[in-house]
Amino acid sequence: FRWFEIAFLLYYILELVLRCRNATVRKMVNNPWNWGDFAFIVAGVVGVGFDPSDRVSRVVKIFRLTRIARLLRYLRPLFLQLQGLWRCVKLLGWFVVLLCLLGHVFAVFGNVMFPDAAGFATLAEAMFSLFRIFSGDADWYLLYDEVVEATRGNSKRVVWLYFALYIFF
Repeated sequence: FRWFEIAFLLYYILELVLRCRNATVRKMVNNPWNWGDFAFIVAGVVGVGFDPSDRVSRVVKIFRLTRIARLLRYLRPLFLQLQGLWRCVKLLGWFVVLLCLLGHVFAVFGNVMFPDAAGFATLAEAMFSLFRIFSGDADWYLLYDEVVEATRGNSKRVVWLYFALYIFF
């Protein structure tokens, strides 16, 4: 394990040296990533110099774990995708709230207008019946026929309008 640590440390030192050769001193000093890389290399050299069981070595190793922060500059597209995904989840949440609200409103209307119908005797039954229509579990026209029979055919157009509006929305 110690040889891997030394090999990666040499790789980081070589990388920093090559960057120093290709850039001006002003660019190297003004870039905070270069300061971070330099601090990581110093921490690595100090960590290799100490005994692995020493407390100072442990602190230096914890500090060197912050090297992962260098990767954050490459993860910007991932952060943008996660932000877009979070916005979609929020939008879907509001859509579900709207669907529940519309389902509740239609269930209340169905319970008030068709109290004798089998699927609309209580508010809970009305909501469940409408949910079954929404999810495709029940055929709306079968429930329509039951409601028309329960109202004795007096309000066929009202029942049809009720189901058509629910299915439309």
